[in-house]
This record gives sequence, C-alpha cells and structure tokens, in this order.
Amino acid sequence: NKLSDSASRSDMSAAVSWLIGRPKEPESRTPEITHGQKQKHKQIVWLREQIPGVIEVKRDEHYRVNLTVPGGQLTLDIKLPSRFPMTSPVVQVSPAVLHPWINNQMVVDGSPLLKNFTVHSNLGRAVNQVVKELTEHPPKFLPSVPQLAMPEPTLPVCPVQPPVGGFTPYSYSSVPQAVGSSAAPAPSGLSGPPRRAAPPPPIERRSYPIPPIPDCSRDIEALSKEQLQKYLAEEEGTILVQKYVSELDAIKKVQVDREELFEENESQASINLSHDPELEEGWEQLQKKFFELNALKEAHEKLLKQQNQFTERYNPKRVTPLLKTLAQDAETESEATAEEFLDGKMSATEFVQRHQEQRTLHHLRKSKYEKLFYGRR
Repeated sequence: NKLSDSASRSDMSAAVSWLIGRPKEPESRTPEITHGQKQKHKQIVWLREQIPGVIEVKRDEHYRVNLTVPGGQLTLDIKLPSRFPMTSPVVQVSPAVLHPWINNQMVVDGSPLLKNFTVHSNLGRAVNQVVKELTEHPPKFLPSVPQLAMPEPTLPVCPVQPPVGGFTPYSYSSVPQAVGSSAAPAPSGLSGPPRRAAPPPPIERRSYPIPPIPDCSRDIEALSKEQLQKYLAEEEGTILVQKYVSELDAIKKVQVDREELFEENESQASINLSHDPELEEGWEQLQKKFFELNALKEAHEKLLKQQNQFTERYNPKRVTPLLKTLAQDAETESEATAEEFLDGKMSATEFVQRHQEQRTLHHLRKSKYEKLFYGRR
C-alpha cells in the first residue's frame, strides 16, 4: 500500500508539472564586484568630487581634465592601470611644456602625492595638487618644430620651342644647393625646448644659357638617309649622340657646379657636426640655470610669505587697539599696587619700586598708542 501511495503521488506531481509547466531555471547571476574594483570606483568618485569638470574617455581606465593656465591650454590625461589603486596612476600632459614636475615624456613625476601613491591615497587630491601646481606655477610652452621635407631631385625639362631669332637662356634650378649651418639638426639625445634656427640664406638660382647649336654636325651631314637610319639602330650611333651632348658647354658647366656644391655641402656638414659638443654643453647649462631659477623663485616666495605674515602681524590697525588695552592694564595694575600700599600690605620700598615700573610701562605704551593713533589720522 505504501508503494502504491508513493507511486500515485509521483504520478500526480508529474501530471501537475505537465499541466502548469516546468519552473523556470534561475537566471545566471552577475559576478560580484571584487574589493579591488570597489576601491577603484571609490577613487573615481573622489576624482569627480575634487575635479568637477573631469571627462570620462574610457570607463574605469582613462579620464581627461582640460586646464587653462597663463600662456595656453593644457590637457591632463589620467590613465588608471589594471592593478590600480595598488599601482599609482599615470598623469600625462599635452601639449609639450617645460616644468620641474614633468619629465621628457610629458608625464608628471614630481608630484609628492603621485610619487607616494598607495591604495589608501586619494586620487582626487593627487590630481588637484597637479592642477594647483600648474596653475600657480605655469609651465613654459615649447614651440612646435615643423618637419622639413626634402624635395626629390628632378631632371631639367627643356621646353621644345621653334627657334625664333636664336636661342633664349633657361633657368636650371635642380642643382643641389649648399646647406647652411642653421639647417643642421639638433644633436641626438638632447631634450627640452628646441633651439630656434636662423633663417637659411636665400637659394642662389643659376641660369645656364644654351650655346648656339649648329644646324647639323659635319660627321652627320656626310651620311645618307640609309646610313643615318642604320647608324641610329646601332650602338655606335647612340654613343656619338651622347658624346655630342656631353661636349656642350652648358652640360659641362652643370657638372662642374654640381661637384663644387657637393663638396661645399660635405664641408658645411662637417662644420655643423663639430658644434655638437658646444650645443650639448649649452643645453646642460640652460637646464642648470632653469633649476637654479626655480630654486630662487621658491626661496623668494617663501620670504615673501614671511613678509606678508609679519606685515599682517604688525599692522598698525591691529597693533593700535592692542597697545591701548595693554596701557590700560598697566594703569590698572599700578592703581591696585597703590591700594595695597595704602592698606598696609607692602612696604614703602617695595611700593616705590613696583609702582614706578608699572607707571613707566603704562606711559610707554600710552605714548606708543597715541603716536600710532594720531599718526594714522
């Protein structure tokens, strides 16, 4: 009986399931957020709180801050590594600038909060420190250097024109020109502000007049039409034509000038390369002077801050009421001393000494107060 009851119950449950349908399988749950992701989201929230105008370029990886400083517009690209905040973020500046906190790759590496960044640091405060530093001590913008494209050498093309009263000279401008010392590239390995080169000297364009060419050569004039056709078909005829062209005065002049300019270019390039040590030494001195200037600037700002503190501390508007109060206190103390003497609580010698000191202090403070008060008026 028990077996039959259990079988019937199973049959009934199967029938009910068939009628109402099978229960839906539970949907796949979204993966839980790890502790590192929570920390990263917390850092991003702090960044948005400290920098309201931050732009999200790529979620949880790349953020951007546009900053206006004296001299131009700056862009801070904040890149969060995959192990952030266990590893410090990377803050890159564009365009190219010169600043003690920024290295040659335009990455901020001088910020104390970024250098000592840990998982317990605040990303918003670190970026805000960089923004404040660049705003209070604006960097020097580096001028962009355009790249010079060398023209490809081209062969001269002589236009074929019917001779009218003789031949006219033509300009041949494809001859290589001498490279001036100002066009020398900067020595390799140097970084920082590029040096402004002097404008190159104007290119001298030489013209080569075509000499008068005879209507026909004596060697060619003696040949018949059949001989000329046969001559041109053979290699000897081609050699004759090349020899005839190479003996022209204009072609000889072009070849001579070409060799001279090549030698001049090679000599000038050697002179330019010999100045590399001087340029490197000058650049090192410039960097040294730049850091000395920053150190002097910081010292000057520190002294200026101390001066402002002393000026505020000893401001006549603040010292005058203080002197008045102190003078009244000294007078009150002297009157209290006189009452003690009249009550017989002290000797005459002690009274004279204390009363005289208190009255002297009272008159001294009162005189200084009156001098400041009436002097300001």
